[in-house]
Amino acid sequence: MKAPAGTWLSTAQVRALMDLTERHVRKLGNKDRWTSRPSESRSRNGKHEREYLLSSLPAGAQAKYLEEMRKPLAIAAPSIEQTLQLFPPAQSAAPPLTGVPEDRKGLAHERKCSPSLLRGPVPAMDWWISDHRVFDVLVRNTLFPELPGDCAYRLWLTLICDWGSRKFVGFCFAPTPSSRTINSALRVAILNHGMPRNFYWDNGKDYKKVRRDLEEITLAEEAGALLARDMVKVGITSALPFRPRSKPIEAYFTRMSKRFDVLYRESYVGNKPGACPEAARDSQKAHKKFLAGKSATTPLPLDAEFIAAAVQWIDEYNDTRLESLDHRTPNEVMEEQRPERSRAPVNSRLLDVLFSERVKRTVLAGGCVELDRMRYEPVDASLFALDSRKSRQVAVLRDPYNLGEAVAADPETLQFIGELRIQQFVAQCPNGRITRDQIKAGLRRERSLRRGYAEYLAALQAIATGQGWKTEREALLERAGVRTGTDNRPALPAAAVPGARRIAERSEPVKLSSPFVDDAVEEYLAWEREQK
Repeated sequence: MKAPAGTWLSTAQVRALMDLTERHVRKLGNKDRWTSRPSESRSRNGKHEREYLLSSLPAGAQAKYLEEMRKPLAIAAPSIEQTLQLFPPAQSAAPPLTGVPEDRKGLAHERKCSPSLLRGPVPAMDWWISDHRVFDVLVRNTLFPELPGDCAYRLWLTLICDWGSRKFVGFCFAPTPSSRTINSALRVAILNHGMPRNFYWDNGKDYKKVRRDLEEITLAEEAGALLARDMVKVGITSALPFRPRSKPIEAYFTRMSKRFDVLYRESYVGNKPGACPEAARDSQKAHKKFLAGKSATTPLPLDAEFIAAAVQWIDEYNDTRLESLDHRTPNEVMEEQRPERSRAPVNSRLLDVLFSERVKRTVLAGGCVELDRMRYEPVDASLFALDSRKSRQVAVLRDPYNLGEAVAADPETLQFIGELRIQQFVAQCPNGRITRDQIKAGLRRERSLRRGYAEYLAALQAIATGQGWKTEREALLERAGVRTGTDNRPALPAAAVPGARRIAERSEPVKLSSPFVDDAVEEYLAWEREQK
């Protein structure tokens, strides 16, 4: 039996013939260039459905269609009576319950049929979304001492976005994402914008740890009392596992990847190994020659410059007019819905309890504490409170990616004692924060300087010993005649001091000609000699 010429099949018929989903049919139709046209029937969304020419389909589908034509009630499109009506007539019987086929009870069917988390517009400061992303750009290390110097690596970004206004409210850059980068980004975001109503973030172990802390599972009872006193109630929702697109922040990551990462063409490696451009491979070879000392330059950008450019891009994005916001900027939407003057003030002590690392240290003289071999001193307002706790232990709370400041609290109750600041600063990264790794690098440089000074002093000591030089103290004792009293007389009689030896008094007074004697002293001695 031959199919009539110019036979057009609906999408449902093609799905039945080839046992495919509607999305897969459209994808194959575009890839293999099946002949299609809009049909007269419309789908539930009001758009015209597509129908496909039978002769343009694969040979297997055409043969199956001819076999089905020999059977009664072949694969013709279902009639209205066979489908489930949206508004059935009043006299009609209730439609039978529809079940999910056994072959569709899997992850693919759940991904397709699961409803969205929210429908409709979301108010600003209602939901904050967070996740990590790795940049598709290779940079040269100059900031993180835990990595080899000038090595090529890809930076990670921990980003927090307000769902309602699409504004990037907090971020943190690091070679490896962790709960510390999440805490640092949350601290910056909450200090600048306040506490949101809900968090919606990834399902990884680092986010689970932060969630446990926020839900008061790993906090002390006193810290929980502080949360209850400030009436902090935040809802936390973790994304569905193994579903990257369940978080709206993924769309913002895609935007950043397509508009920012591609600016670094020579070091852009693509989002997968197969998409790495040839220019990026040449740049990696040139950088290897740079590390081997065979070349004086490298095409890879510095990580400090890359972070500065990324921060600037984020600031400009917050001032960009978006079509999804009716051509308003994220900053404008945030200011309209949650003006800065109407935001509730954030208790900084609460953020110290929630998002800071805690270590116990003993208070030293002056109320100082020592951490990572760096000394923290109290601010003027906290000097007395910390100095009175000398030789006692305190809990030091610090932001893991901003170690320039710290807070001292009671180790048992986490009650605030005073604020600390670091005495000696090391080189800061572009966003003004001091990392623990930079402190370790500073300590290594300090130890090397100490070794260099010790070797230099040892060499000077050997030269002085060989030349017979005398120290300033030896010269002073020699000029003084080893006298212990005044007026060229011993302070005590020789018999009063066991083993003492009387020194014959000189007939002439000692003439002070040492360059170490002050001019005023020498003038006074000259005047005294004239009076005699």
